[in-house]
Amino acid sequence: MSEERPTATVGIVTYGRPQYMARLLESLLDQTYFPDEIVVVDDSHAGPTREAVEDRASAFERRGTTLRYLPRSGPASMPGARNTVIDCSESDIVCFLDDDVVCEPEWFESILQGFEENPGMAAVGGPAISVDEDLEPLREIVHHPENQNHVDGYGGTTSRVKDWIPPAPVETDRLGGANMAFRRETLVSIGGFDLAYDRGPAKFEETDVMARLTREGHRLLYHPGALVHHFEARAGGSRTGMTRADLEGEYWFARNYVLFRRKNAIVPFWLSVVRLIVLGFSPGQVCHLVGALLDRDPGPLYRLRGYVDGIVLDSLLR
Repeated sequence: MSEERPTATVGIVTYGRPQYMARLLESLLDQTYFPDEIVVVDDSHAGPTREAVEDRASAFERRGTTLRYLPRSGPASMPGARNTVIDCSESDIVCFLDDDVVCEPEWFESILQGFEENPGMAAVGGPAISVDEDLEPLREIVHHPENQNHVDGYGGTTSRVKDWIPPAPVETDRLGGANMAFRRETLVSIGGFDLAYDRGPAKFEETDVMARLTREGHRLLYHPGALVHHFEARAGGSRTGMTRADLEGEYWFARNYVLFRRKNAIVPFWLSVVRLIVLGFSPGQVCHLVGALLDRDPGPLYRLRGYVDGIVLDSLLR
């Protein structure tokens, strides 16, 4: 690592999860290298979250890192909160972490290494492995050396950040929103995160940034050393108990996926829609939908409605 490393800000957007925030901050206190500042943007204004941050401010200060807590006014907004981090930072590098991750000690050092050893990279990120509360992986880890995160010409996307750890850094089409870092100047040049995705639970706003960067010729790096553990609910159980928020997430995932394809598909939008419909009505997907109906699982129906509204309603509103 060079002595004159770039300055860096770590931004964490949170909403009402102080217990996870405390665990994340503890993992950042164990890093082999430390950022210049950490900015916690709180969309919930939760007292316990503020306490979790303020209780650790002096520990970070002893490591040369400024820890700031910023409550946001107005409605919760993931892309808006991410833009707040960009606006309040003057660092060369801006990193983003979800509030429910735990970082490996070499996470930040690997992010810096990715930028320093690859000057042409606009963004560096790494795995966000799905784990239980004991940090045990919930999926079998894949160590394939070739890129597993893709965005195709139709606007279709695939991502393996939850279970893919390559043996060495590899260029990629997209990074996971839970674990990504950008050259701030480049991120500002494309306008930051698009608030058009700020409808319901925000989805695809980070993938949209990746697509805009690569469309302008910028490059992205997936670094195995920049690893975080991403908590998920334990597998199993009935989905008939999905909350309203879960169902809204299904709906807005689909509707924003259509928005992403409308904005970023290389082919005409109608061709992207045709491909989406063909894939959606493949035998496997039809069986999945029928099975969901028989199990009284409303999730796929909400997702189907999101696709329809994204294709039809958003076209009428344009």
